[in-house]
Amino acid sequence: MLHMTPGVNIDITEDNIDQQYRSPDKAIIDDGCDIVIVGRGIYRSNNIKEKTKEYQQICWDSYQNKIN
Repeated sequence: MLHMTPGVNIDITEDNIDQQYRSPDKAIIDDGCDIVIVGRGIYRSNNIKEKTKEYQQICWDSYQNKIN
């Protein structure tokens, strides 16, 4: 069984349309998620490729902290 969650963002915690975000650490370590779903944090970036790599590394680090 996998636990997935949307609403992960490394830059903001909420926006002006009542979306509330969680950090990768909160989602992965505290809430036990296996897969995080990132939307606006990537597609609203000026450099999508670099932002995707940044999320990948941050989430991988959080996962490593979770299992260790």
